[in-house]
Amino acid sequence: MNLPNVWPDGGLFVFSGMDGETNWRWPFHAVPTVNEVGLELYVANERNHVSRIAKLVLPRRHGPGALEGAIVLSDAAHLPASADQPEVVLAWRERGTLVGWVSGGTPTLTAADGSPASGREAGVVEVVAPGGGAIALMSGADGRFALAYDEASADTAVARARQGAKASPRDVLQERARYQSSVVLPGGLGVAEERLARKCAAVLKANVESAQGAIQRRWTTPDRLPHRNMWLWDSAFHAIALVYIHQELAKDAILAPLSRLRPDGMLPHMVAPDPSMDSAITQPPLLAWAAWKVYEVTRDRAFLEEAYASAARYVSWDLEHRKHGELLGWRIEDDPLCRCGESGLDNSPRFDKGDISAAIDFSSEAALEAESLGRIATELGRSEDAASWRGVRDRLARAAETHLWDEGRSIYRDLAADPVHGFNPVETHISFLPLIAGIPTVGRAKRLVRTLCDPRRFWRAMPVPSTAADDPNYSDDMWRGPTWVNINYLIIEGLRRCGFGQEAHELAQKTLAGVLRGYKAEGVLFEFFDAEGTRLSGELHRKGGPGRREASALGVIRDYGWTAAVTLRLLMESEKASAGN
Repeated sequence: MNLPNVWPDGGLFVFSGMDGETNWRWPFHAVPTVNEVGLELYVANERNHVSRIAKLVLPRRHGPGALEGAIVLSDAAHLPASADQPEVVLAWRERGTLVGWVSGGTPTLTAADGSPASGREAGVVEVVAPGGGAIALMSGADGRFALAYDEASADTAVARARQGAKASPRDVLQERARYQSSVVLPGGLGVAEERLARKCAAVLKANVESAQGAIQRRWTTPDRLPHRNMWLWDSAFHAIALVYIHQELAKDAILAPLSRLRPDGMLPHMVAPDPSMDSAITQPPLLAWAAWKVYEVTRDRAFLEEAYASAARYVSWDLEHRKHGELLGWRIEDDPLCRCGESGLDNSPRFDKGDISAAIDFSSEAALEAESLGRIATELGRSEDAASWRGVRDRLARAAETHLWDEGRSIYRDLAADPVHGFNPVETHISFLPLIAGIPTVGRAKRLVRTLCDPRRFWRAMPVPSTAADDPNYSDDMWRGPTWVNINYLIIEGLRRCGFGQEAHELAQKTLAGVLRGYKAEGVLFEFFDAEGTRLSGELHRKGGPGRREASALGVIRDYGWTAAVTLRLLMESEKASAGN
């Protein structure tokens, strides 16, 4: 296997819920650093306040880029020796305990402020964590070491480190790497593409939590640091890739959010094992769409029954509570950094003036979801339900065609709240989402695709920018210009559906090339990408702040769940691949 071999600048290095119990309430995560090879160590309290409390520095130097013969996964790594560099093995043994070995030199532990760790016994040093816990590092004469964290007790952290130091780091590495054997890739991938696919699989694994609290099955998160919780539409994207690796986990990724449906049918956009942290808004409805994709591989009717019941209630809630005339509209917030978290497009300029009534994306996604529910109902023999959902889809499609098409600009546009103003003037990538529900007529679809392929507006070096390049709001900040692969995937699906196979193929290839470029350079899968193809994502802005981690908290998020999921899905679709179990 051609495994990932780039030590990641700011990626995720965590223990996965696929391998055992995780601790959402008191997580302990590591973030790799380059130049001096090491791990920044983060903890968080139950209210989601993330703190960097220490750094583990290994006796090895390295800049960004691939290492020949290296294995760099999300929970284990092997860096081979060179003329002047020691060999390093790292692996997560269990939650809170990292084991390792170096062929020369000794790892050091320092507090976040750079002060050295204190020691109370030979071979053990400690850093105090918030709330009275601690991180302990135990080093032995044979090169083995263990790092352990306990949220409540320094004594327990030391005991865990002492126990971890008895383990064989190589054995733990092999155990963690075994997961990659379940990733059956299609033929024809080059070495770089295979490494990228396996990096995607590693990131998907990293972002799995075990059942905890109010979430009584395994679940996925966009990123273990800093988001931590479970998000509605992210879960849908995760599932459509996980089905190629671990079918049961793909089902969990759908059923876990649906299990948190409220009595009235509302589904929060973010939920946590502690229900008091659940949000008060919702998010794009895509779980029935994803459930059908999972079912196409698993053929599990019991899963489909369970998913259908909850997804139908949720979409019915959307249709009742987010209705704007004949279409649907988002709840818009009064926060310049997140004007519409419900849409998932937090700081999109669409929402700058708060004047959207009917939304292209919500209406198109709901039409797709109604169609998916109709397909599921048909499969389950519920003919009356199927007919009803087809009717919902058709009504939404007719209304979108009637009210959202801008004849002069050959594009779909949001409706402004004030009917005098007609369309919202901002043009974004969501203008192409009617394709996924088969909404456009043949003629309009052709004109819409010409708009998509216009290099002045949307067909940039890495299409599709989140705001049109000729729009005055176009910038390098998050949803105000950069490219997001999850929306690209929906557009690709729409192009395929409406008969634009060549354009879909080209968009898929450009998307993969952009993701691969970022991975080769920094070893990570970025949250979003430069549509112009001239800068890495770490050089972009995120909600007004610089994207680099060192400059602004964690900056642009690295090893992001749906980037991994969509990239893997696109690579899998390059040729039929066998699904793993």
